[in-house]
Amino acid sequence: MSKCWTIQWISSGSDMYDQIDTTAVYSSSASVLKAITYIIQDKKRDIDVDGVEPPREFGVFTENMLNDMKFDDWKPIWEYSDTMLIVTARQMF
Repeated sequence: MSKCWTIQWISSGSDMYDQIDTTAVYSSSASVLKAITYIIQDKKRDIDVDGVEPPREFGVFTENMLNDMKFDDWKPIWEYSDTMLIVTARQMF
């Protein structure tokens, strides 16, 4: 069985964060790590330049950690009181 990863935006409100591609399926830990890194860099730019409220913390990821994730496991990329951005490991069929 192969593993893949998705990035998912979870919000208690109805609005989705339209600047993050939550439709992609990543077939390697290197590709999802690259996407996570870009997303975090973009969010940090929003904080520094636009004054967006920072999340409690940013997740720290490595290829090994992503490879070790079990199917249907998830880890937060960042979290606010009403929203989360997570990476999820899925089984690839």
